Amino acid sequence: MARASLATRLRERVVIQRNDRTKSGTGFVSKWVDVAPVFAEVLPIKGGGEAFAQGIQRQTEFFRVTLRFRSDVTPQHRLIWKKRGGVDQALDIRTCADPDNRGEALLIHAETGVPA
Repeated sequence: MARASLATRLRERVVIQRNDRTKSGTGFVSKWVDVAPVFAEVLPIKGGGEAFAQGIQRQTEFFRVTLRFRSDVTPQHRLIWKKRGGVDQALDIRTCADPDNRGEALLIHAETGVPA
């Protein structure tokens, strides 16, 4: 059976964000700024669990996110997944690549539970 076309698989709303650092009187202030809302396919990847980072124990989940190709998305960005039911979830991008080098889709591996 053939895989569904990209357009029919992109059913979830995500917002691409970049970390904007601005100079303040005491140094720099970081805040996440929206870049663009897009449709995506968001699929959980087995292998989540607990992790220990920066002295904090946290729950992690891993996701494979597919969206239409964009050349401006990097691991320095993050995604806000507009989940059905009204709960937004931040997804920190670990890797992103054009899986077939045709400029049609962007495949992102992301995780939740990363301390800010």
